[in-house]
Amino acid sequence: MLKVVKGAKVLDIDEADKDYYLSLGFDVVELDKANKKYKIVEQATENKSVDISKYNKLADKISNLEKELKEHEQKDIEYQKTHDELQGKHDEMEKEHEKLKSEHERLLAEYRKIAK
Repeated sequence: MLKVVKGAKVLDIDEADKDYYLSLGFDVVELDKANKKYKIVEQATENKSVDISKYNKLADKISNLEKELKEHEQKDIEYQKTHDELQGKHDEMEKEHEKLKSEHERLLAEYRKIAK
């Protein structure tokens, strides 16, 4: 036997009828460990109504999060450009460093020849 709840209605049903009651908007529940409160085990997705103020609040939150996401995506693009520019400068500096290192080694070898 399963327990289903919709609003203030609590029914005991057979497992075979679960999908039918879910389609009517009943949630499958079980009692918590203290046997005081129902805990939703499987939530119905059909035949449910939502308070319009809750819906509007969530719609606003989604809209704000979408705007925030776009801002973060734009910043990510800017950061990627900056990263690419800095990576290019870093690569140039490494090449220059290698040139200077080679020149230093050549001059050091030349100095050692003269110093002998």
